Amino acid sequence: MVKGKGGSALPPKKNESSKSEQKAGYWLESAKEDWKVARHLFEKGDYSYALFFGHLTIEKILKAIYAGRTGETPPFTHRLVY
Repeated sequence: MVKGKGGSALPPKKNESSKSEQKAGYWLESAKEDWKVARHLFEKGDYSYALFFGHLTIEKILKAIYAGRTGETPPFTHRLVY
């Protein structure tokens, strides 16, 4: 919260998002792009690369959850369980 005149607490503006939301949004947007690629590759029958991009999508969704809950940058790892 932001302190206003007289020390009263003001709620954040509606257009401002928290840092954790921004970090989570970054990972979710990246995951959406990877999912599009995975679907395209799957439709073309390139299953091994579709699986690879599907895995990346899951990693990035988990990183978005981590960033949204902690407000921190997710660990630089490919492990799905952390």
